[in-house]
This record gives sequence, structure tokens and C-alpha cells, in this order.
Amino acid sequence: MVDVWGSGVVRVRNPYRLRLETPEGYQNQLFSFLAPGDDNDDTRLGVLAAWHDREVKAALAPVFHALTQDYEDRRTPAGARLEDFAQALDAAAAALPPELLREFECALVLCRGRGLYVLYTDGMTPQCSVGGPAQPLQSGLRVRVKDLPVHNDLGGGLRLAARLSLARVFFEDEDRAVLWLDLPTAPPHALAAAETVESARIVLHKEPSLETEAVAAVESTWPESPETAGRDRVRMSYVAVALVAVVFVVALFGMSRWRQMGGEQRGDAENFFSEDVESGGTARSPARVSADVAEKKDPRDSGSDNRVAAQAPVEASLQLLWKKNYRDWVTSSPRVAQGHVVYGCRDGHLYAVSESGEPLWEYDSGSGIGATPEVDGTRVYCGNYAGRAFALRSLDGAELWAHDLGARIVASPALGKSLVFFQTYAGDLVALEQKTGRLVWKQHIGGQQRARALATGKDVLAVSGDGNLLCLEQKSGKVSWSVPLGSRVISNPVRAQDLVVLAGQDGQVHAVAAKDGRIAWRVDLGGTLESGLAADDDRLYIGSTDRSVYALDKDDGSIVWRFKTGGPIRSTPWVQDGRVYVTSYDRHTYVLEAESGETLAKTALRAPIYSSPLVHEGKVYFGSNDGTFYCLSALR
Repeated sequence: MVDVWGSGVVRVRNPYRLRLETPEGYQNQLFSFLAPGDDNDDTRLGVLAAWHDREVKAALAPVFHALTQDYEDRRTPAGARLEDFAQALDAAAAALPPELLREFECALVLCRGRGLYVLYTDGMTPQCSVGGPAQPLQSGLRVRVKDLPVHNDLGGGLRLAARLSLARVFFEDEDRAVLWLDLPTAPPHALAAAETVESARIVLHKEPSLETEAVAAVESTWPESPETAGRDRVRMSYVAVALVAVVFVVALFGMSRWRQMGGEQRGDAENFFSEDVESGGTARSPARVSADVAEKKDPRDSGSDNRVAAQAPVEASLQLLWKKNYRDWVTSSPRVAQGHVVYGCRDGHLYAVSESGEPLWEYDSGSGIGATPEVDGTRVYCGNYAGRAFALRSLDGAELWAHDLGARIVASPALGKSLVFFQTYAGDLVALEQKTGRLVWKQHIGGQQRARALATGKDVLAVSGDGNLLCLEQKSGKVSWSVPLGSRVISNPVRAQDLVVLAGQDGQVHAVAAKDGRIAWRVDLGGTLESGLAADDDRLYIGSTDRSVYALDKDDGSIVWRFKTGGPIRSTPWVQDGRVYVTSYDRHTYVLEAESGETLAKTALRAPIYSSPLVHEGKVYFGSNDGTFYCLSALR
């Protein structure tokens, strides 16, 4: 996709182009696929695989074909998609002799938007060039490489996952870069006897995101020499200086306007610099419940904008008490165990800190943690991306037991009477004993499980990957009833009296009778719902990727109020003392009045926030996507 910024300046949102180079005579032992993309498609995929044995081809070829058939599916993030592919490849290779796996090689490059992911076996060394000589693909001055976990430690001989590496690659926006992966087409035992070895190759070219030439120049041929790239970088520098000058002038103009407005018009000044791109320069009105909502109508059906807006200006802000920085994203949500604040990190550790931020203990799980831990007072339960479920002593973090479930765990565990329930990306709902970790039963319900199960009474409720809500007996795993919801569910459900309320990715919220699965009511909010639900005595609260927080009436699901933020909301709100705490991808934390949706406080942070907030004893805890864990003062 190409946007024009003024005369002769072009912005390319996906700067990557791919090509394959495959030598003739080796096609019978290669699998190759190329989706080079164009300016109207932000997805590119290049795949090369070499198998030197028919048994290997028969086992692994279906996994590659499945990837190429639906590579444009945007419901799964690109990095997670390649990790899922790696795990599927590993599972398909489980029955192959180890000596055959040592001769298998593959390389994949997947680009989606500005995201660039590379997956490859250890028989090759990816290389890149950023306007200079070739170098191994590793972090340096102009390139950053972030390794992602793909390990599947199930034992049982050589696993293919042990030979796979997955990395996300970052190039500076103004750089012109080339990345390539050579795939030897001769088996390793034949390399020593060969005088020359032809290689198949995936080649990726990166254009600068800003180009000074006309739109047609975007499709020009790639420069073949570092000298040409150097001249382009000089030209780009002039453009960057010009853009900085324009921004500086606009900022001076804005400051002048602010001074002219005066202190008594501060609200209009703040609206002038508002981050709400949909405001159109119109001053925000005080929060209220619209007439349409009072009549039980959906306010989005009206011709006017009846959303509940923030007060202008919002003076209150939550005070930062302390923060901690980690090497990777903190998307796990915190929990409190015996006075400790416990949370996971994608660096593979579960951390426990005191309420003042003092480190108490940390546990290395061996792979990234995105799930929210579950706590029963003396124990902490969690799972990681390698499929390892574990229980720790909450006092000191000592491991009580661990159980390998064989597939990625993203959903938070759920506690029953004596069992703890885990869900996996293999589509399994697994019941383990809380005290010992012993496997009691495993039920395959299908699909990649991201929404946590909900234990209620003698039953446990879980949603399959194809959108069916199932009720199973806790003791036996026997299915009592099943209800189709019509779409995948990754939102955590909530119990509301005798109902279970959960949201689908198609934008619909469903209220289901916990006893028999009868649908009590259903409401369509639109957008994509990934946020979990929170509840108080009268209402339900949920965030949406349409940048809104909704308050719904418990009785019929009608919209009570709607609050608009500046970014998607993928976290679960927290409701306490008549206030709703919300974290958003617009880098802000909000405190809303539960009755009306009026903004009580708004705090700006540095990065988008996926982690859900926890409010405990006057403090708000959550993590962010830049690896920071925050503790803020709650609103008093």
C-alpha cells in the first residue's frame, strides 16, 4: 500500500520484496513457494525446504502445504503463526528416524506490514547487508534480531524443534537492506565430495519507508552495489531534515495558539492537541447516558455520535509509585498471592515482588510466559509457550510439580475443587491434580485454546477453537452439553449469577445459562472482541478492538454507555469501588466511573498495553509491551 505525502514523497507501508533462486536439476528434492506481494497486499511469504528422502517428504510436505494455503490469514499474528508452524512441523517429524531429520533443511521468511520473521534450520546461516558487506544475521548498529522460542522439550530422541530457530528482524526505517538464506540442496554427507555446491536461496529486499522519487519509482530495480545505496541514503537525509523543519514550524505554531487561548480556555487548547483523531477538532462534552441508551437502543445505530466522551480537560492522573524493566514484553496480568504480586514475562520467568516493588523471587520456566497465573493462596499455577504446566509455592517460588502438555499454553489455568485445568494450542483441555500435578483426564475439544476455562460448581466450561461452548464434568471430563457460538472465542468468560457471559471474535457477546447452555441473550458490538469481561452487581464491562469500552446491562445485554479510547483494547477491565480501570493500546490507562463512563483519570505511558490491570489495596499493577511492569496509585 502506498500513500503520497505531498509532492514527490511516497510512503511504503510494507517495504519488503521477496524472490526465490532455485537451481535447475534439484526441483525433485525441493519444496518452494513464493507470495511476493504487491502494493495492495501487505503479506509476503517465501518458503524453501529440501528433503533427500521420500519418507521425510511424505511426513512433512502436508505441513508446508497447509501453511501456504492460508498464509494470508490475519487472525493470528505473524510470529505466532510461524511458531505454530514450527510446532506442527515438529509433531509431524516425531516418528521419523533421527538420521533423516539431520539431512532435512528449510527456510521461511514471512512479512506482514512492517513485521519481518525468519524461521530456519541449523544447516544454514542467514546473512544480510545494510549498504555494506555481507554479515551474519545478528544484532548490530543498523539491525536488531530478536530470538523467539520454538522449543518443544518432549524428549524421545532428536526433535526437529531443536534444530529450528525463529527470529524477528528489525531494520532502521531509512535503511536499504538485503537479507538472504542459502539452502544447500545436496545432503550433508555429499557436501565433502562435491567440488561446487549449488544453493537454493530466499532473497529479501527492503526499501526505505520514505522515497523521494515518484510513485512509479517504488517498483524500480534494486541497487546492486553499496555505492548506490549510499547515494540513496544521502538523498533520504535531505528529506528527513526537511520533514523535521516542517514539524518544528507546526509545533511553534501550536504553542503560539496555546498561549493566545489563555488559561481560561485551556480545555480548547488541550482539544487542539488531542490524540483523539476522530474528534475533528470538536470540544468533548461531559460524560452522560444518551437518550437512545435510556430507551434500550444501541447508540451506534443513531445518526449522531452518542458515545460517552471524556471530560475536557481531564486533570487527574494516577501517580507512578515504582516500575521494573525486563528484557521482553510483559503481557501476562498480575495476581496477588500471600501479599506478593506475581506475574509472568515473555523472557520465560515468573516474578514475585512485594507491594513496594522489592524483588522476592523469580522462577525460570524455560520458555515465554503470556498466560496470567492462577493463585489458590499457597500455590501459583501457570503455563508457558513450550507447553509446560507447573505449580509453585507462592511463598518462595519453589517448584512443586511440572507437567509437559506437548503444545503451547497461552490461556490462563482455571481452578476447580481439587483439579486445575489447562488449555493448549493442540486443542486439549487437561485436568491435573492441584497438589501433585498428576494427569486425571484429557479431552480434545479442538482448535487453539486462548480463552481460559471457567470452573463452576461440579462442571468446567471451555470454548473449542471452532466456537463451541462445552460443559464438562470436572471429575471425569465427560461432555454434558455443547452450544455453538458461531465464531472463535479468545475472550475470558465471566460468571454473572446463573449466566456465563463470553464474547466472540465476530463482535458478539453471548449470555448462556450455566445449567443447560440455553442462550439468554446476545448482543452484537461489532469490531473484534479479545478483551475478557468484568462484572459488578448491575453491569458487564468489555473492551474492543474498535477502540471502545462498553458497559452492558446484565439483564439483556443492552449498551448502557460506550467510552472511546485512542487504540484497541485487548485487556480485561478491572471493576472496583464504582470505578472501571482500563489499559489500552493507545499507551494510556483510564479510570472511568462505572455508572456513567465519565473519565475520572487518564495516565500516559510509553508503550501499548496488553496486560490487564489489577487493583489491590490502593495500587494498580500491570505490564506493558516495552517490558515495563508498573505500579500506580489507585484513584482515591
